[in-house]
Amino acid sequence: NTIAIQISDTGCGMSEETRQRMFTPYFTTKETGTGLGMAITAQIIEEHGGEISVDSEEGVGTTVVVRLKVATDSEITDETEIENSKEVS
Repeated sequence: NTIAIQISDTGCGMSEETRQRMFTPYFTTKETGTGLGMAITAQIIEEHGGEISVDSEEGVGTTVVVRLKVATDSEITDETEIENSKEVS
């Protein structure tokens, strides 16, 4: 099971080139940006078994969708037991 979080705006949108490069470390369109925000965001999401996608059209806006795995009750219980055993050791 997964959960999807969708965020949309009606801003200026992005060019295709920007959209394709936006997850590349140090790529930025900002004068003072570091270009790490979206790269780190994507890495965190992927490390949790999720994915991020972006659809954007210049002059129309952008939609970002984040999909994350939903843990089952047994997975949560198993993880809690592992953490508790670490505290006892």
